[in-house]
Amino acid sequence: MQEPQIIAMIVADACRYDSMYPHIKKWMPYLYNNSTHFLQARSPGCWTLPSHASMFSGLLPHDHGATTQTRTVPDSFPTLAGLLKEKGYYSVMITANVATTDVFGLNRGFDEMHKIWRESPNNGDEWFYGIVGFLWRPRFRNRVFKSFIDRKLSEDVEGLRVFFRSYGKELLKMARKRVSDLLNQGKKIFLYINTYDTHFPYHTNEQFRLKSKGFKNKIGEFLTLMDIINNRHLTVENYRADPGWMQFMKLRQRQAVRRFSIHVDKFARWLRKRVPESTIIYCSDHGEQFGEENGLYHFSNVTEGGNRVPLIWSRAGQNHKITIEYPVSLRNIYNSILCEAGIDNRKNWHLTESPEKSLSVIEAYWYNAHGKTKEKYKRNQFAFVDEKKKYVFRNGSWFIVDIDKDDSITELGTAGVVNPIEESSLSSERKKELELEFNKFLQFEKEIPLS
Repeated sequence: MQEPQIIAMIVADACRYDSMYPHIKKWMPYLYNNSTHFLQARSPGCWTLPSHASMFSGLLPHDHGATTQTRTVPDSFPTLAGLLKEKGYYSVMITANVATTDVFGLNRGFDEMHKIWRESPNNGDEWFYGIVGFLWRPRFRNRVFKSFIDRKLSEDVEGLRVFFRSYGKELLKMARKRVSDLLNQGKKIFLYINTYDTHFPYHTNEQFRLKSKGFKNKIGEFLTLMDIINNRHLTVENYRADPGWMQFMKLRQRQAVRRFSIHVDKFARWLRKRVPESTIIYCSDHGEQFGEENGLYHFSNVTEGGNRVPLIWSRAGQNHKITIEYPVSLRNIYNSILCEAGIDNRKNWHLTESPEKSLSVIEAYWYNAHGKTKEKYKRNQFAFVDEKKKYVFRNGSWFIVDIDKDDSITELGTAGVVNPIEESSLSSERKKELELEFNKFLQFEKEIPLS
């Protein structure tokens, strides 16, 4: 195939697979009919930093080292944007997520970085967000004090605007403008867009709004949102996620995904009309837990809700629908984009052509919730998917999960499986690769402190 003139990668942050499917045909008719749909895609990490570091490097978290403990991207490996730049692509990041910027180093290799909350009009409401940050999460408090002393908001606190209003349409509007300007300059373009609309608190309107009817229900909705953002299950003894409110939050995210996806489909149609040789990738970076294994939000998890994600890939000129059900990893977005751009790399294959070469590996490293994390959650996890089963290694033992029944986790000692890697249906080559990655994980987790 011809190298695309434009490669557009659009990320709906924290979007669960079931928040987009089976509704995509109605919401996104253009991409539905002109794309490859991966029905068993999973994120290699459980939150923005490790998962993006994998998508931008092709490495698993134990290799790139960007975790909840390190919170930084090493500069020791080439990035997707950097390699595309060497090939002649001009790389543009337009984001509503502070975690994808220079805060953690995920902007490395991009020619431009646009923080939408800074480049969109605001209403002089900066100190409101500072006060909310002070009351909301402990990690913002030091930043608020520093902002008061410096007479300006810190990056982290200023970025709180995205929690209180939708920027989805503005992201895509800016993308249209930058694409048009750069095409007029004769540029090849790598465009990366990240929306926070689908992330907590799941924007169902232009401004943040509680959706429940009645004062009592609004209080319940607000308290549930606070439980989610503060990972209450990690710190509160005997915490139980309320099934009714978890279903409500699933619906809330689904409505947010619908709002943004409709605009993405219009953008994709416009882009293809403007430049037929455009590749368009629409995906999430990780999912969201709404009660799976009694978990909330998206730290310290390897669950289906937290890691199974939508991945839609429309290659340049594609005008038909393809469905792939083989389990794949988002980290292979890296080598697949490089292949399309004609860049030689260590894995010269494409997800749409050779999905069976992808290893669906997930890793999660324990999250320090301000020193209050319960001992049972101070665990690092390695998981892989084989057909309809997921195998999870935690605390020195293997467990098996039926992926159609996410809460049904069983220790392998009682399931009749001795070595899940050896007994998997993978080819001998994939088994060796998986065994190598598992051993590297074991070595890396020794470096993760438990206090």
